[in-house]
Amino acid sequence: MDLEEGDGVQDFDVPYWQSRAPNYEIYGYKYDPFFKGAYNDSFTAHTNPNSDGYKGRSFLNVKVLGVVDTTARLKIRLFR
Repeated sequence: MDLEEGDGVQDFDVPYWQSRAPNYEIYGYKYDPFFKGAYNDSFTAHTNPNSDGYKGRSFLNVKVLGVVDTTARLKIRLFR
């Protein structure tokens, strides 16, 4: 299991004492969330970050359909 940031930068995977920007490690960065109209609104095999697993392809496509809110509308597809 890994938390993916929308910008592909692994802010949350670095201990805060090793981070060059410890606030990002704790609070994240403005490009971390996935949402429509954001830096990244899709999570597929062709995006950065991509949806592949550590040991191969996941065959998963996730697209955010809504704007920023307390809930999210998603389109999730498995492909082969």
